[in-house]
Amino acid sequence: MKTSFAEIDKIFHFKGIWDIPSKCGLKILNKNDNYTIIVSELYKDNPGTSVTQAVCSLAKQICNEFTIPQDKITYIEHNPGMNSKLSFYDEEFFLVNFEYSNNNFVNPIYTEISGDDVKRYYK
Repeated sequence: MKTSFAEIDKIFHFKGIWDIPSKCGLKILNKNDNYTIIVSELYKDNPGTSVTQAVCSLAKQICNEFTIPQDKITYIEHNPGMNSKLSFYDEEFFLVNFEYSNNNFVNPIYTEISGDDVKRYYK
């Protein structure tokens, strides 16, 4: 399924669990040296690990690839809607907060947010 989220700027290839080649949708917003990273699950278009399963590693890989200071990010995970009658396939956004230990992101905490909440990061 192609993602319905129109704000993907690029497809980002990353190393998933056990270094399995994986990919996600990616948008990075920079405002006053604070970065909002939005990763989108690609479902069937992703041959590897989901963005949720690789969240800590993926955040670090994105920061490394784009030279983003790890203490300057807001990380949002996007799961596009699957056009299903089942509510757990509805579009979802999660703000993910991390602890930072030994140069790694650890202990992600997910807070569901609305699409309108995400739009606030664009201003």
